[in-house]
Amino acid sequence: MTYEEAVASAPPGWSMFELSDIEKLPAASKARALTSIPASELVAARSGDADAGERVRRGLFWTFLYQLRPELWDALASAEPVHPHALGLIHELGADRGRVLEIGAGSGRFTRHLASADRLLAVDPSLPLLHLLRTRAPRASPVAGWAETLPVVDRWADATVSCSSVDLDPDVVAEAERVTRPDGLIVAINPPSGARPGWTAERFDPDDVRLPERDPWIDRIFGTPVPPSQVVWRRR
Repeated sequence: MTYEEAVASAPPGWSMFELSDIEKLPAASKARALTSIPASELVAARSGDADAGERVRRGLFWTFLYQLRPELWDALASAEPVHPHALGLIHELGADRGRVLEIGAGSGRFTRHLASADRLLAVDPSLPLLHLLRTRAPRASPVAGWAETLPVVDRWADATVSCSSVDLDPDVVAEAERVTRPDGLIVAINPPSGARPGWTAERFDPDDVRLPERDPWIDRIFGTPVPPSQVVWRRR
């Protein structure tokens, strides 16, 4: 997702964070966040331009959330379960068995459905989220890392999966291909929309999912939860 797309799609809760929260981010996340913002925009924001400051806060909403308020993401993930038909398709494909690598595992919403894997690596750049994941999926091995530079050896995974966490852009796909064995599976639930030649996709109706009871503040921060309901996959 580009900076402009992140700014435009930020949910209502972006205003809970301040520009100064950039300094609270872990060093690696801070450096990555700063490189994602146009230099002139950052200078303007830090010089007191209110509009630029708002755009920066909107653009960094998810980074702020994952690193500084992981319990809020965990609450949203609990209120927004993966569509059961999507989970059924994952099982039919065999993407939950053998050696499974999950990219952007977060606090374990999808990870806990991969318990039948022989080995399960859960990669995410947020240590606070990985700490929560340990309680959701105790069989998983949590590993800190970015989707574009996975800390995994070549051809390790029988299946590389993700759920509402990564774009299928060239760098991410190249890394997924590197860590997946030949004829292994690469599967993404709810990646951003776009043309994907060579991929197969199946979409289920998110309105078929009965959402669990949730606190009203979840909707005020994130909008109405939408269960992840599309599966996109291909063979390595």
